[in-house]
Amino acid sequence: MERAVALLQKTGLGDCIHLRINQMTRGQMQCAAIARALANDPDILLADEPTGAVDEQTGIQIMKILKDISRDRLVIMTTANPEFALSYSTRVIKLVEGQIADDSKPYHVVVRMPVKHRPGKNRRARKSSMHFPEAVFLGFHQAAAAWKRIITVCMFETAGIIAIGLSLSLSNETAVIISILIFLLMLGSIRRISEGKKTREVRIVRSLGGSRRDIFHMNNTETIIIGIVSGSVGMLLTRPILFLINSINTGAGARPRALGLTVMEDAALILGCLALNYIAGLIFYIITMKKPLIKETKSCQK
Repeated sequence: MERAVALLQKTGLGDCIHLRINQMTRGQMQCAAIARALANDPDILLADEPTGAVDEQTGIQIMKILKDISRDRLVIMTTANPEFALSYSTRVIKLVEGQIADDSKPYHVVVRMPVKHRPGKNRRARKSSMHFPEAVFLGFHQAAAAWKRIITVCMFETAGIIAIGLSLSLSNETAVIISILIFLLMLGSIRRISEGKKTREVRIVRSLGGSRRDIFHMNNTETIIIGIVSGSVGMLLTRPILFLINSINTGAGARPRALGLTVMEDAALILGCLALNYIAGLIFYIITMKKPLIKETKSCQK
């Protein structure tokens, strides 16, 4: 979190931390894209027309930021503005129809004898993933940010848990099986509907350098939240419904068996909801991880 704030301040967005995307200008979006690209601390930064969709004054501001970044890393930029290229670049290569037409500082290749690679030498340090508490905290934060999607999923799953609870209280095995099948179909459908937004969230984390383990922990955190909330709320709402049914039967003069659920049945339903959500989340994780990273990067830039 501290690094993200520092990068936003470095790119001139220190006062825009709490702004949403629809509240930002094009220039601020470009600066945010630069900050996101620097989050993974790359050695080389590729900037494709960073000033193409902004006015001249904002373009100058972006070029100054890129100039400052180029002090400790290589910045390769493409632009159709020759003034920016000549004013802020240390080397300008002009391309005409895909061919190099001019080079302000041509590079002369020096032929050297090949050097044998020695194991353990000149290897770039492997980037470490987040600690488990950090990944869990980020999962909670991500779930809070996507509260509309979480509430929608929980509402549908809660309705399914209520149906299963009522069928179980009636001791009707056929109704229980049908309710479970409907719940599974409902779970798969609502997960499929919310897959687009969830996939975009995962893509952003991966583009910022998040490892598969980090995304796995974040996905498990959200899955556990949905499973526990849906199961608990479903059982809490089932109680008054059963009480109302018993009251109606008593008022009608009938003496049927009182409907109700034991504590063990409540716990079994909550654990079952949690287990089914975990399996659905695991399937989603496997499908998402198979998608190529290059498409994810393009999606993050949209």
